[in-house]
Amino acid sequence: MELEYILKQVNDSLGIDINTNTRKRDFVQGRFLYMKLAKELNPRVSYSKIGQVLKKNHATVMHGIKTMDNIIKFKQDKELIKTYNEMYNELNNQLIISKNRFDRTKMIVQNQEPLRKYYA
Repeated sequence: MELEYILKQVNDSLGIDINTNTRKRDFVQGRFLYMKLAKELNPRVSYSKIGQVLKKNHATVMHGIKTMDNIIKFKQDKELIKTYNEMYNELNNQLIISKNRFDRTKMIVQNQEPLRKYYA
């Protein structure tokens, strides 16, 4: 899933622009939320690549994901956890739907080759 798409969804959901250079709690937690979602939905993407979207370095991304994990583990902010779970489920469902579409298209293309040989 595209990192910019996840960023847009987080911004829309929170009603703020998490790229804003501020240390206010809402913005910082929004960035943590984005980092966690980006890594969960794209396990192969690097920390540096996630950080490039927010103009942060890889260490900041690692810290953000670890902080978000601790918030979830120790149930420190129920509203943030609820937002994370809702967004994760929504984005994961969209990912599954798009993946199924790709699989169907791939299957159709692969099955056309034997048909071409048969009818040629």
